[in-house]
Amino acid sequence: MDMIIDSFAGGGGASTGIMEALGRSPDIAINHNPFALAMHAANHPDTLHLEENVWKVNIETHTRGRKVGLLWASPDCRHFSKARGGAPTIRKRLFIVMRRDGKPVVWPAPTHGDPKSEAVKAGELKPWRTAAEIIDWSIPCPSIFDTSDEIMAKYGVRAVRPLADNTMKRIAAGVMRYVVNAAEPFFVTYAQQGGANRSAGDPLHTVTASKKDYNAVVVPTIVGCGGRAGQSRPRGGDVGRGTAGLA
Repeated sequence: MDMIIDSFAGGGGASTGIMEALGRSPDIAINHNPFALAMHAANHPDTLHLEENVWKVNIETHTRGRKVGLLWASPDCRHFSKARGGAPTIRKRLFIVMRRDGKPVVWPAPTHGDPKSEAVKAGELKPWRTAAEIIDWSIPCPSIFDTSDEIMAKYGVRAVRPLADNTMKRIAAGVMRYVVNAAEPFFVTYAQQGGANRSAGDPLHTVTASKKDYNAVVVPTIVGCGGRAGQSRPRGGDVGRGTAGLA
């Protein structure tokens, strides 16, 4: 049986796709980053993991005469971005599929697509799987108005409170634009500047080990002027003075 090699191996997403398509994990995974390789090993324990530079590794010492049937190479695309690092960018990608056995490259027929597309509406394709499917919406979301001690007492998690004034101003502006006036939940990239919000109805983006790619699910709550999130508005309060907050 020909060998399968995954170069630039990260969390193991590509290897999982290979496993689902061919029935087995790659024989060898290569990455110079020990943390990325450790995550790959957790998802593919039967694979031989080489903590080496893909350009310098002597692969013949590991193949030992066996033929390589599939070589997957997905280099980190962030290096080629103008942003140089975890910020979302729009750029062209180059995908190359090659084979050297004289047979044509055959692409599988698509099975899923954008729920808004005509093919999905006509029943020709299934709607793609969404990020919202794997979220436990019953998990409580700590309020930005609670103190660190209150959040620990309620949920058993640590949170930095109070938030900076400028952060609160950005949240207030975002609440009106993306929550109060939005029709569906969304993800917030909160660990980087200039991150783009994403709909929970879209497929989940690539999950990495970088803190720059942390995401949060935002849940809206309307509170009265001077009130705390989760508290009811005092009697006689002026409805017109209501303010929006995040729970």
